Amino acid sequence: MAGGPPAGGGAPRAAALLGIAGTVVVCHGSARAADVASGIALAAHLWRRRATDLVSALLDGDAATDRTDRSTDTEVRT
Repeated sequence: MAGGPPAGGGAPRAAALLGIAGTVVVCHGSARAADVASGIALAAHLWRRRATDLVSALLDGDAATDRTDRSTDTEVRT
């Protein structure tokens, strides 16, 4: 899955930031090209899934959240 652990194992080097308005992903300072690509894929995945809107609605207690996906795929492989 996008943003998951590196193919060679170990901890993911990209993470989503919560508490901001919009989709933001940060990568570790020692991230390699594949890690940055995974971070970009994670940001795209979160945007397509409307993760920011969903988290905001859940925190506001809004049970009627719009879970419409903006794409036909479920993940981006890097």
